[in-house]
Amino acid sequence: MANRSKLAVILHADVVGSTVLVQKDERIAHDRLQSAFRRLSDTIGSYGGTTHELRGDALVGEFDRASDAVSAALSFQAANRAHNERYGDDIRPEVRIGISLGEVVIADRTVTGAGVVLAQRLEQLAEPGGLCISAAIREALPTRLPFQYGPLGEQTLKGFDEPVRVFFVALDKEASIPAPEPVVAPAVVEGGARRGRRGLIATVLALLLIASGVTFWLQPWDSRVEPARPDKMAYALPDKPSIAVLPLANLSNDPEQAYFVDGMTEDLITDLSKLSGLFVIARHSVFAYKGKVIGIAQVAEELGVRYVLEGSVRRAGGQLRINAQLVDAMSGGHLWAERYDGSAADVFALQDRVTGAIVAALSVTLLPSEAQALAEPDTEIPEAHDAFLVGLAHHQSKTLESLTKAKIALERAVALDPGFARAWAVLTELYFHASYRDLVTELGLDMNDIPVLLEKSLTRPTVEGYEAQLHWLGSQSRYDEMAPVIQRMVALDSNYPDTYGWRGLLAARRGDTASAIVDFRRAVRLDPHKLDNVGPLGKVELQAGHVSEAIPLLEKAAAGDPHRTDFGAALTAAYALSGRMDEAKASAERLVALRRSQGHLVTLTGSFGRERLAHPDYRQRLLEGLRLAGIPDTVRAEDLNLSPAHRVMGPELEEEARKAHKAVGNIPGGQWMSESFPDGTRVHYWLGKEYARSDWSIEGDESVARYRAPSTRADNRCAVYRNPGGTKESLDEYISVCDSGVYTYSTFPLQRQVD
Repeated sequence: MANRSKLAVILHADVVGSTVLVQKDERIAHDRLQSAFRRLSDTIGSYGGTTHELRGDALVGEFDRASDAVSAALSFQAANRAHNERYGDDIRPEVRIGISLGEVVIADRTVTGAGVVLAQRLEQLAEPGGLCISAAIREALPTRLPFQYGPLGEQTLKGFDEPVRVFFVALDKEASIPAPEPVVAPAVVEGGARRGRRGLIATVLALLLIASGVTFWLQPWDSRVEPARPDKMAYALPDKPSIAVLPLANLSNDPEQAYFVDGMTEDLITDLSKLSGLFVIARHSVFAYKGKVIGIAQVAEELGVRYVLEGSVRRAGGQLRINAQLVDAMSGGHLWAERYDGSAADVFALQDRVTGAIVAALSVTLLPSEAQALAEPDTEIPEAHDAFLVGLAHHQSKTLESLTKAKIALERAVALDPGFARAWAVLTELYFHASYRDLVTELGLDMNDIPVLLEKSLTRPTVEGYEAQLHWLGSQSRYDEMAPVIQRMVALDSNYPDTYGWRGLLAARRGDTASAIVDFRRAVRLDPHKLDNVGPLGKVELQAGHVSEAIPLLEKAAAGDPHRTDFGAALTAAYALSGRMDEAKASAERLVALRRSQGHLVTLTGSFGRERLAHPDYRQRLLEGLRLAGIPDTVRAEDLNLSPAHRVMGPELEEEARKAHKAVGNIPGGQWMSESFPDGTRVHYWLGKEYARSDWSIEGDESVARYRAPSTRADNRCAVYRNPGGTKESLDEYISVCDSGVYTYSTFPLQRQVD
């Protein structure tokens, strides 16, 4: 491209004492210098100027009119003073600016010439945060502008033979900085490209200087942030940047938009969590602050993070506005505060800009795989994404009404985009949540559909898809297949707390409590407010015999979710094992009342001691403590309105056992089946998949199953009764009262032989 010479208004800026700032803290200083120059470049553009060079600690801009250049400089200096006041330390980039009129040569976006050199010399005469101009600029400024000028006289400047008259410029008191004037015809710049003034943005950037300070509506947050206190931090700060993304506020004046705003928060957390260079607090813990008036310092102290992102979203008439600010909670200073505008259809691009700004502000280095993951959205169909966010919002609550709405929305999302793997994954998870809450029938779900759903959710790796796979493998007792899935989860998202929860469960199951405690503590560290991490950590501490460590964790879990009988049972046992019998017996009474209110009969092992992934050491301590607390050992026949006449005695059990047969029954969440063979082998199935084998026998009047390795299930003794009101067709002709619980089932002949 040919060089071009022209007469231009040139702005030159640099940071005062940048070397000293870098010596104080290189990373923070670098970030803040870059932030200052980005904001200056934006301001130059809003007043119709062009930034030609941005290097190191200096910037060069070009304008067509002197009034635009001076207005831009004063606008930026006012904003920068306000911005620097937010920092809680002395690393505050102060910029000085010089403006000249002179000949310049422009080529390849580089500008050189006497005009640039003169602007640089003028800038060196300016005070920190100040502005100096040449006499030619002073004469070109209209008298109507509310500027004050202070003559600095004739200055001898290096590189110039003649002295140059210099003025400093400030804004009249009580005056506001002029907004850019509209330009009717856009100016033609190099290469034929058109440059027009962005009047709306410029108006936004126009600041009102009122008496003692600046009102900056673009960043509507209180700049006085109380720093967090290191001595109050609940956890030590990680050795890499740590961040909590607070729920974005819904400024749409429409409560129905809450799902969208919450979804944007969750998407930000999901994207940031994929970055190995960041420590990111999980969704559950940050959403504990939703709707609460709470200080940044308190959030940082409770969650153990240095940085906190907060902001708001306004969605109206197809338009979207995101305001966000990133705060260094340890200093109380703001790293950046920006506004992002666009259409609702641009939601993916706007989210990428916010994520990119955080990554840049915290100087996070992206691995190639991480950069690729951020570049690939879950779906490119906004309507599918919107339906997914609706489903995600309702999925967080596990009531029948909310799960019904979640199912409808998620099914719409995958109908709009059949390749939307994350939506398939959450839909699969919904099946498991419905099963745990005995809502499968009400929702019209068929648990046999899970393998197909799971296959679709794994077409593109997501942590939600892997977690659904773990639920499925766990339900089939296919524990050996779970470890590789967990490893893939860690590689995909090292900040996903449930990854470490699952790994902790497997470690506890094999008796490695030391490893389990490490994993569960990491899960709690990433998601401190999630009871599904706190409670299991307490249970593993109990398994390890650390009763005093277990009690406060279990108290927190049981108080947070009083309907979780596994938390309450573990706490009851811990109280009893520690000798706190009054608390143990009171807790046991609450447990029995809760189980009965849920329609369950209460037995020691059937109600509390049959957790799938529990190690025998845990079950032993749990049952010992519950027995001490007074939980009954067995169910009596009269509790079931049965009499001794209904009992199937030993000889009849022996006769049935000589024939190959299968027992089929229904329990909340699906259908179970066992196949019994005359050689004493029994094969156990759940939802059509084999999960265990056992050796069975008849001992007295009881049927006994002893599970084979690798299953760690305890031996199961059952008394069998005929159900007076049951039928073979309804799968309830028998009632089996077992150590593991009470089951109804029917029996059928079995043709096949044992494998």
